[in-house]
Amino acid sequence: GYLESSWKQEIVYGKTQNWSVTRLNNINSYLLYFNPSGNENHQSSMLILPVMDFTGCDNAVLSMDYRHWAVSFDVMYRNSEDSKWTLIKRIDCQFGKFPMTYEYYKNSETHIDIELPALTSEYQIAFVGDHSWRGNSKSSVETITIDNLCVNAGNDIMVFTQDCATVGASFARIPMNVSSAEPVDESGVCISTDQSNWTMVKGAADMCEINSLSGNTVYYYKGYARAGDKTVYGNIL
Repeated sequence: GYLESSWKQEIVYGKTQNWSVTRLNNINSYLLYFNPSGNENHQSSMLILPVMDFTGCDNAVLSMDYRHWAVSFDVMYRNSEDSKWTLIKRIDCQFGKFPMTYEYYKNSETHIDIELPALTSEYQIAFVGDHSWRGNSKSSVETITIDNLCVNAGNDIMVFTQDCATVGASFARIPMNVSSAEPVDESGVCISTDQSNWTMVKGAADMCEINSLSGNTVYYYKGYARAGDKTVYGNIL
């Protein structure tokens, strides 16, 4: 694979441009791949996506599946090519949460949806990877992969499922985050134990409280919003 010429790289620290497009062992699809080479300590580089025109769009969401076992992985934006970069999201590192084997690395892929702020007609997004060489076998998996990357813009309603604010023995409180160009009639959270059968729990404007949860049970949940005859769902957590 190869990076399109409209995708640019800038070195933050070190000497090498570390982003590429590749197919890893036992992973069929081609991936965006951050993998520093050599044993130089503290290598970091930025991958800059092409300019996007969000004229007339009220909202936009960056979606991707990722693996992050490097030192840091930041998602940045700028309003134009001559403006400063601003951090949107520092993604939690998965390094050390699993045994350091390739099999665990392969299976650690995680989905994320990120709301893009301050949309303009000359918008750019960048990914910044940072790596510190540890000089042992663990360094071989200190990498970042990105797959199924897309930007969705201009939807009338967008729902962003949030992490729980409070969790008790039989209840949970989940913040609401709905972006809409039209009045929202209802919003809340859908819960499920099997990701097939969902129960809607209506929430308030900024919080949804779910009661009567069973102990020792794994629950999945996703935000939802209704406007007129339209119902939109967020990602599953």
